[in-house]
Amino acid sequence: MIIDGHAHACGTYCSEKSIIKYLDLHGIDMVVLCAGEPESKKNYFYPMLSDIFKSEKLGFFFNKIIATVTKISGVSNHNI
Repeated sequence: MIIDGHAHACGTYCSEKSIIKYLDLHGIDMVVLCAGEPESKKNYFYPMLSDIFKSEKLGFFFNKIIATVTKISGVSNHNI
């Protein structure tokens, strides 16, 4: 069983049809969806910081920064 462990409910994962198509294409059995921008077809591509920063503490630090910026900017109020 292959699980895509983290995807936002927008872009490729915006609709049930596009999710199933993507999962079938890549042989993925399940996906864990996180909040995304409602009705957004935009795909987001971020650098894999985990390839650069190997420390768990740095990952935790970056997650805290992202969470803080998301709250301050109000983006979290628009997620579904």
